Amino acid sequence: MASITFGDASAPGEYGTPEGIVRVLNRLRSALTELFLSAGINPSSTRASARELGLSKDLFWRVARITLTDNMFAHSNQIPPRASIERVVSAIEKRGVSTELIRNVQVAMREFEKMVESTSSDRTTFEIMLPGLSADNITQRQESIRKRAYLSNSSIWGVQAQTAFKAFFMIPSENQENMIDLANLSGLIDFRRLRKVAWPIYQRQIYNDKGVTYSQTCEPIEKIPEAAGGLPIITEFCSRPLPSLSWRETETVRYYDIEPDLIGNAGSNTCVLGGISRRSAGRYRDENNDRGGLIFELITPVKQVIVDLLIHRELPFKMPPEVILFDRLSCPGGYSPEMEDKKQLPHSNKVISLGSGTTGCSTHHIPGYLQMLDRVIEKLGCDSEKFNAFRFTMNFPPIPTAIIMRFDLPISPDSVSFLNAVR
Repeated sequence: MASITFGDASAPGEYGTPEGIVRVLNRLRSALTELFLSAGINPSSTRASARELGLSKDLFWRVARITLTDNMFAHSNQIPPRASIERVVSAIEKRGVSTELIRNVQVAMREFEKMVESTSSDRTTFEIMLPGLSADNITQRQESIRKRAYLSNSSIWGVQAQTAFKAFFMIPSENQENMIDLANLSGLIDFRRLRKVAWPIYQRQIYNDKGVTYSQTCEPIEKIPEAAGGLPIITEFCSRPLPSLSWRETETVRYYDIEPDLIGNAGSNTCVLGGISRRSAGRYRDENNDRGGLIFELITPVKQVIVDLLIHRELPFKMPPEVILFDRLSCPGGYSPEMEDKKQLPHSNKVISLGSGTTGCSTHHIPGYLQMLDRVIEKLGCDSEKFNAFRFTMNFPPIPTAIIMRFDLPISPDSVSFLNAVR
């Protein structure tokens, strides 16, 4: 039986990189695997192997499962304490395995404990730190962490909602081929106050690549009720009575708030909004814009967020868009393209294609969603089958953040023709 011999534990300075950490995790997995193989113990036969070693099934499984994964990032939170590993190793040692294999496990476990102490001081912090080191593991591990954050944020801020959603629409501008019309549909489903607080639900800004904001007229999807204070709500899809709204503004942004009302389910609100900006952005690159980006600001604790992009087939943008989760805690406002990559948060959620038209957009999380989409498309004066749809979802998204759907802008055909002529 071939075996791997381990030396003494490495210096703590070697644990400061993902590669250094995974090396230690794999060292422990390898040492236990070699020990089980040498003793003829099958780690996947939990009940039989535990009985054979005179151990409880739960104790054996806590140790054995480490040997059954190739992705130690995904299971690092399942590494049992030293005492559990020592009990299993002691039972296997009685089967006459070599002392070298026993020592390998001991050295590997000692190094694991030193690594935890060096990198994070305790196991809890270490397990929180690990998901960001492996993109393959972010969704599985981070979701449970984000769920705890959702509950904490609900308590801290006194609000929560079932679903936050945003649908972006992009179509060519009529009679202006270098421009595009942008529409958006957004809302909160089952928004609840856990205490009497006002809460912002809507804001709107448009920026160029230099981070400069500019004003655009927003055309509502339907006539705005006087009680809405200028907020472009779509009353058919809002809860009754309509939520009480107010607004405030800075130099560049107008914020709309839901006012304090009944708490809990008695004061649950659903609020849906929509608007259209005609000729709001260029279709091609220019001196101020190399990239297109659609931003959904997240400030409310929600169980899930759904972001859809419906793009007209005549627009020459490469799809699907890339999605980044942008840190709004240290970059609380505005738009700074050079900060996008520096301030993005780890996630491994993927954009999926929903096909053509709106049929694939149906979701039980948003009652009446297809009717909402069709209402916007009708207002745009388009055929729904002319759109391709893409979706990004995340459970328990962190706040404050911004979901940014981004894509490169193509070079204008006129520019290409000019360059070819020059050549």
